[in-house]
Amino acid sequence: MIGLSFSDCIPDILQGQVSIEQVDKLIVGCSWRNQAELVELIEYYRSKSWSRLRDFSTEEILAIVKQLESKIEIPKLWNPPRLPANYHGYWANSEDEVVLMDVANPEKRIFYRDA
Repeated sequence: MIGLSFSDCIPDILQGQVSIEQVDKLIVGCSWRNQAELVELIEYYRSKSWSRLRDFSTEEILAIVKQLESKIEIPKLWNPPRLPANYHGYWANSEDEVVLMDVANPEKRIFYRDA
């Protein structure tokens, strides 16, 4: 499975709806450059949209993200920058289902395999 949303996929994994072994890749729209920024991002989501994760500490969430680190792609940092354009939910079964949006031209859509 390919996840297309950090804020939606991480909770699914933590709550056991998707096992970490099922995840082939996470293509995320948010970005971070170091652990401090990642912790800041996790804290932000915990305070805004991850109320269902209140039983999980920042450290537990960070540990899951670290386990997935080699599977995470951040197309916002590519040249040219892209974002996932997930029209059919935030989990895809294959790369053929993944569409990216050009940040400079949001009307432009690119299949992941062609990016």
